[in-house]
Formats: sequence, structure tokens, C-alpha cells
Amino acid sequence: MQREGTFTLSIWGLEGDNMNVRADVMCKKLPALHSALEQSDHYVNGKKNYEYMYSAKDDGKTAVVAFRERLLKRAGRGDPTPKSSTTALGETMERIRKGDRGIAQLPATLVNQIKKLSDDAEVKFSHAEGAYSVDRIIRIDTFLGSQAERLLRQLNDNHSSSVDKFFSGAAFAELTGSLVVVDGRGNLLKGKLTLDHSGKEIDCEIKKEQQEEVLKYFNTKVRTRGICIYTKDSPVPARFELIGLREAPMTGDLIRWRGTLNKERPDSWDLND
Repeated sequence: MQREGTFTLSIWGLEGDNMNVRADVMCKKLPALHSALEQSDHYVNGKKNYEYMYSAKDDGKTAVVAFRERLLKRAGRGDPTPKSSTTALGETMERIRKGDRGIAQLPATLVNQIKKLSDDAEVKFSHAEGAYSVDRIIRIDTFLGSQAERLLRQLNDNHSSSVDKFFSGAAFAELTGSLVVVDGRGNLLKGKLTLDHSGKEIDCEIKKEQQEEVLKYFNTKVRTRGICIYTKDSPVPARFELIGLREAPMTGDLIRWRGTLNKERPDSWDLND
């Protein structure tokens, strides 16, 4: 179980490397993570409050490292306890990933270290996950890297006065299409949602416990609920976080054939459930 005050980084290797994790990847991720934690500490507390204890394990397919924060000195009587740097880092990564408002105030040095955690994803390693609380996990992949890179350009272009063409941020939505899991490793799986009418594909994030339900609807049109993450580059969501799904109701002439196609199919679907 994930411990409070600990940031655990799990990395998965490429199929071409027989799923093993390359040594040079670890040599780059460890200093990036350590630096990101130190900068998160300074960002939320204004000074250095923590040092970090390190542990690691490798089962041959996944490389896992954990950094546990330890206070340099106890807070005095009446002094506030410093905020957790591990939680601060995880929450900052989530904000960058979702394009939340206010991220333009983040330090560029911290954003750059977060980008480094995503560098070479799908090139030298498949993807990674960062666990920073008992039930908080973020997927570290090319999408997080592109969001961090986009933010860095914004932070470094202080004189830009351009108006965004499209909405940037996260919003709840219901989408209809076909959904498949394309990488089942880890706690946050990668999927593809092919939209029903346009045929456009959207990368999806699927929780491990949802995998069985997604597989149940393989090759079936589904109605999904979740969080769409939009960027300034397109009106189409760049990423979709699945919350729930059900088989999409049939329309038109297909309704006449419901009983013929599948006698066990329910007579109706209440979309307001």
C-alpha cells in the first residue's frame, strides 16, 4: 500500500526490450524525481524542509523506486507543519496534465523537471506511474510531457498576447463509440475510444478495476462517461479519463431486430440512470 509522504515511481519497459527497463532511463529519472520533489518543497513551503529516503525494487518487468520525505527538523511549538512535498508534486503534475487554470504561475524549473520525467516515453520506455498518496496515481507518458512542454513555452513567452483558438482544460462529457484497452500494464491503463460518428480516435485512461467491464463490451458501441482533457490545439479532446460506461442504445431500424439479434438483451435503456 502507498504510504503518505512517499512518492513511488513505477516504470514499464518497451516490448522491443522484452518489457525490461533500460538502465539509462533510470539514471535520468532518479535525479529528475529528486529535483522535482525538492522544488515542490520550496514551492509550497518557501524553503527546504525535507530530505528523502530511497528504496527500489525490480521484478524484471517493472522498475519501482520510492522517495520518502523526512523532515530536516521538527516544527517548533505553535509552528505549522510543512506541507508535504510528495503530495505537492503529484497535485502539480495533475494540474499540468489537465491544463488547470493558474498553472501559468508555476515555476518553470519545476515544470521542466516534470517534463523530464516524461521524456523518452514510448521511445526508451513505455510509460510510468507516479503514486503520491494512498489512492492517488498519475500516468506519466507522452501526454503529460506534451502538456508540460506546452506550459513551458507559455512560461518562457512572457510577451505573448495571442488569443487561444480552442478551450484548454478539463470538462465532464459523455461520448459514444467503441473502446479497447491497448496496454493493460499498471494501475492506469491506456485505451482507445473511436467516436461513433466522426471516427476520430481519442487516447483514454482506464483504471485497472474497469478493465473487465471494458473487455465485456469489446467490439460493441458504448456510451461512456468521463473527463475530457482539451488543449489549445484542437476542439477534439486530447485525452479522456473513463468514469463509467454502458452499452449504447440502438436507434432506427436496429430496434426492430433487437430480439432477433440477442434474446437476452433488455427491452430498453434508461439513459437517465
